[in-house]
Amino acid sequence: MPADPVYPQGLLVTVILITGKVFLYSKNRIAIKLFVEIIKNLIKLQLFKFILVGLFCACIEFLTFNFLISFFKLEYLIANAISIVIAVSLNYVLSRAFVFGNSKYSKKVEFLSFVLFSILALALNQCILWFFFQIVKLDIRVCKVLAIGIVAFFNYVTKKYIVFKA
Repeated sequence: MPADPVYPQGLLVTVILITGKVFLYSKNRIAIKLFVEIIKNLIKLQLFKFILVGLFCACIEFLTFNFLISFFKLEYLIANAISIVIAVSLNYVLSRAFVFGNSKYSKKVEFLSFVLFSILALALNQCILWFFFQIVKLDIRVCKVLAIGIVAFFNYVTKKYIVFKA
């Protein structure tokens, strides 16, 4: 008969923090139960949904940006603006449908505030892209990834606490 598996001490604490539940562990079922419970709880988390939607839209933005600078030879700031407009439009639809749902505001006010904060995010993104490309002298693609990452925090805060405030 095989010996009982040994679990790292921190695993139980991590499981309790993530799932909010304490499992009675039994041999081989621990991994499956733990995995299923963690996935269920992650899907319920608004931040996790925001990250998934954000990553998807960031990929669309990054691919569009690269396509525009590589194939159409557009100037990088113009390509950036176009790729952001496409990604932001998609992000609004997905955020409303899957992440935040309805806000306490009318759809008109919600959309206008979304556009306003998206314009601010665009300006922030442009400045960050310009800074890392012109001043720091990084590869334009690395600059784009940095800009997307930094602006993601701004986007989450403004959308959660202002645009889609319940």
